[in-house]
Amino acid sequence: MTTAEKEQLDIQLLYRGVNLWQFRFGEGSEHYHTKSFSDSGRHSDESLEEARNYRNEFFKAHPEFLELRAPFRTQLPSNNSTGILGVNYTERTLPSGNKAPGWQMTCPSAESDEPVTARFSVRKYGETQALLKAVQARREATIELLQAEKLPTAAKPLQHLIDEYDDIISELKESIDREDESELLSIIKEARMDGRIFPVSSSAAPRKQQEGELGLKERWYPIQVKQKDKAGRPDIDAFEAMMMREDCEKGFFVSFDYSSDALSEIESFFKRSHKVIVALTVQEIFDEMVVRAA
Repeated sequence: MTTAEKEQLDIQLLYRGVNLWQFRFGEGSEHYHTKSFSDSGRHSDESLEEARNYRNEFFKAHPEFLELRAPFRTQLPSNNSTGILGVNYTERTLPSGNKAPGWQMTCPSAESDEPVTARFSVRKYGETQALLKAVQARREATIELLQAEKLPTAAKPLQHLIDEYDDIISELKESIDREDESELLSIIKEARMDGRIFPVSSSAAPRKQQEGELGLKERWYPIQVKQKDKAGRPDIDAFEAMMMREDCEKGFFVSFDYSSDALSEIESFFKRSHKVIVALTVQEIFDEMVVRAA
């Protein structure tokens, strides 16, 4: 349903749940607020009206919120399979029946209800270049969101996303300079068949089982790329904490090198939790690519 249709029905920020209407505002920010209104044996129109009245009174009490943009997503949706927010691999079916692969970015617009989109053909650019262009386009669109943001606290996660895009762009450019496939892209390809991945900064959590769905456990692979000479024990500790919180069985950590304490902690972490951290160095990635090309 479009924003215009919601305005016509007067149900903006009101969401229909199981036998209830819910008011939600400020998701992803410190101003997040929600309240539910159960049908409780009455017609749903009555609970809707109660939710509508509550919403109106909420904004009367907080008029400063009326000027804020609709909240933007800073966490990965459950259907993302690349680990990069707003960037997805797509395949279009041509009239001939052939597949046309590409990398596409989608980002909320600061000026319109319609999202900003751009798609880059794998056949035209090659997969690494197509992915790079999609991430660069998503970064630029996110910068526009940041510049339009009126709430300082809500701007922080946007800047964090931009930093994450910078790390990804740097890794992709280095692989292009080496004329071999990005290790990140290799992991994404593997995850297409074996599970899902996400960058640590997204704080993505496995989607909770919904009523009536089979209890199948989704598999998530976190990736942390550190643009530093040597990753230390604190870097690994933080990564381990995230893996425990999200209940990840396996994670990938990329750095130029590791301190002895960091490597010892990775081994100890496996013994304690039976969770695997794959510690990769840039040199190891480069050497592997050379072997593949030989």
